[in-house]
Amino acid sequence: MTRTVKGVEYKWAVDLGLPLLVLATDEPHKFTGARKWEAIYHQTGGPACHKKYMMATVLQPRQELEGRIWKLTETWRRTDTGAWMVTLESINRYNAQLQELFGVDCKTSYGNFQEGIYPIDITPDSLRKLTAEELPKNLNNLVDWKGETKEHLQKKFPDKEFDKLEPNVQKQLIGLSEFAGCMARWNLYILGHNK
Repeated sequence: MTRTVKGVEYKWAVDLGLPLLVLATDEPHKFTGARKWEAIYHQTGGPACHKKYMMATVLQPRQELEGRIWKLTETWRRTDTGAWMVTLESINRYNAQLQELFGVDCKTSYGNFQEGIYPIDITPDSLRKLTAEELPKNLNNLVDWKGETKEHLQKKFPDKEFDKLEPNVQKQLIGLSEFAGCMARWNLYILGHNK
C-alpha cells in the first residue's frame, strides 16, 4: 500500500515487515548511494491513527536483540499511548524499559513516543548497542549535499526562485540546508504494530 504526499510516494511500514529498527529523517533528501532509503509512512497512536512520514533506512538489529525488540513493541501495543496524549508516567516507563532491554534512552527523543513508534536518542553509543552496521560518525555524510537539486531546494525554500539566483547563492542555500537541520535531522526508531 502506498500514499503520495507532496509528490513523494511513501510505502506503508507494515508492508516492510514489523518490527523494524530504522534511521530516519522527516524530509526527503538526495542520499548518497551508501544505503538503501525508503519513503515510509507509519500509523501510530492507537485508535487516533496518526500518520508519520519519513525517509528511512532499515537497520539490522543485533541478533541478540530481536526478541527484546518484539517485547518492547508488544508491551505498548493496544495501549492507545499517544491517541490523545502521552503521560509523563508512560514516558518514564518507556525510558526505563529502553534502559533495561537495550541500555539506551529517550531523554531527548521522547516527544515522538506513541503506540507504534518508539524513539531512541541517537548517539554513537546507542547505534553501537542496537546494530553492528557501519554508519558514518557524522550522519550528515549520508546526504549528497552536492546532489541537492534545484527542485528539492525550491521545496525547502519556496520563497526563492533558484533559476534566478547566482550559483554562489545557490551553494550558500545548500550549506544552510545542511547546517539548519543538523541538530534534529536524524531519528532512531523502532516501528511496531499499531493496534
